[in-house]
Amino acid sequence: PALKTALEAGDTVYVGSSSKADPELIASLAPQIVFVGGMASDVEVAQKLEESGIFCLYFGDFAEEDFLGRAQWIELIGAVAGKDEEARSFVTENVAEIDGITEKIQAAGEKPKVLWFTHSSSEPHWNLRTSQDYVNSIVEAAGGELLFPEGTESNSVKLSNEDFLQYINEADCIVFGVSLNSYPDAGDITFFNKEGQIDFAACPAFQNGRCYVVGYDWAQDTANAAEIVRSAAARFYPELFADETEENLSKVIPFSGK
Repeated sequence: PALKTALEAGDTVYVGSSSKADPELIASLAPQIVFVGGMASDVEVAQKLEESGIFCLYFGDFAEEDFLGRAQWIELIGAVAGKDEEARSFVTENVAEIDGITEKIQAAGEKPKVLWFTHSSSEPHWNLRTSQDYVNSIVEAAGGELLFPEGTESNSVKLSNEDFLQYINEADCIVFGVSLNSYPDAGDITFFNKEGQIDFAACPAFQNGRCYVVGYDWAQDTANAAEIVRSAAARFYPELFADETEENLSKVIPFSGK
């Protein structure tokens, strides 16, 4: 909402996204610094900007293997903005809250098995997050056990329909790891039923109302690590977080149609 208001007021200017970013428009704003991501298109734009004498700084939070590592990049923003102390305090407060969440779920007993996946329209259809991905650190902090094939060194693994079916039937909780901005017609997770071979409606997680999708801003809001972990923990252990409002759990939201 704050960004929308700023755009409407003209306080913020949209300069394009990634490879479609407009270097000339960016240069016309005379920025003192430009933060750049690690995509090849981002690097290409940065090179053009630096040729014009504009200083670009790599912002690599997405490359971190741990959710707290991602959260700590706010300290770089604090350093640039002259708010070092505020940024460090923000991280410290998040760590303290996450420690409280972890302590709360320690005595809960057996960990729920969590399947965290994304969907691809190309073959094969299914991509599972693994222990090499920062998502695993979120699941662990929230008291879950991430499901994925052993022996992979990548942060995600692609599965066929047959192999993916095994995991959705084993999972206590299923999380679709992409916001629904790109899937406006997806009423629940059965939207991704494929070729008569994948039927989410028949799996235990759907039958028990334990299917979820990430909130629209969760991937961009990684500095709020405690909010992300709290949302996940409340979905994995709903009985322990029954006093939480849905507004406080906006990073991982119901997607089971029940």
